[in-house]
Amino acid sequence: MLKIDLYDPKIGDTNHYEQPRVAFGDFKRVLTFDKLTAQNEAKRKILNQKLEAGTLTDKEAKEYVRLSSTSEEELDEMEDIIVSLFHNPKVTKKALEEGLDSNGIEVLKQILTDAMGGIEADNNHPAKN
Repeated sequence: MLKIDLYDPKIGDTNHYEQPRVAFGDFKRVLTFDKLTAQNEAKRKILNQKLEAGTLTDKEAKEYVRLSSTSEEELDEMEDIIVSLFHNPKVTKKALEEGLDSNGIEVLKQILTDAMGGIEADNNHPAKN
């Protein structure tokens, strides 16, 4: 089960949303996103090591700059995926951006982890304790 608490500034209160299941198509989208972000992070790490060692080629430098700018794109995609996972018209990108605290990215990452983990993640979810 996926869960999120979003503060609503219009009413000054927090709303709780749950999604009891993850559709297979949504699961595939989460896995694809996870694979892409892991690949980008690995590439960034390798290129950063080469940069620090002074062995980065011009071609690699361009790739490093390109990969460094993907963080915002990845965050936008993460928000889109979270919105689609909840299948609730009140869970929107705007609601995420206004309703999550500064640790919002950790909340979103945990939801993606829960979506990939299925039952095991549901059993270990902090809200269940």
